[in-house]
Amino acid sequence: MFNDRRKGPDYLAKILTLTSIVGWLLILIALIFLFVSQPEMDTGIVRYRGIEIRDYWLAGWRNAAFIFMVLSSVSSVIAWFVHRKRSRRASDLPGSMVITLALFSFIGVFILVRLLSH
Repeated sequence: MFNDRRKGPDYLAKILTLTSIVGWLLILIALIFLFVSQPEMDTGIVRYRGIEIRDYWLAGWRNAAFIFMVLSSVSSVIAWFVHRKRSRRASDLPGSMVITLALFSFIGVFILVRLLSH
């Protein structure tokens, strides 16, 4: 009886979703790189066996994590601007995932800048 004229999300909504997904994947990759680059854990069994451990950060992995975190920040800013372009009202706020992505990525960049300065 009723003709459904909706064709699904427009291209800006698809770009918004894609940039958010890319941003979260970049944060995940940065966290994996940070896990690999961190100093090894000094446990009792390691001390007992006399195994040498690395007590410093691996600079290459840490720098790569910084690059991925900056790219995630750029992705969140792009998602924010796409949402601003797509919204019809000036009072519309971006979705909670875009705000959370921006918050996590900017905090991550700040933490990595502090880590790189040591």
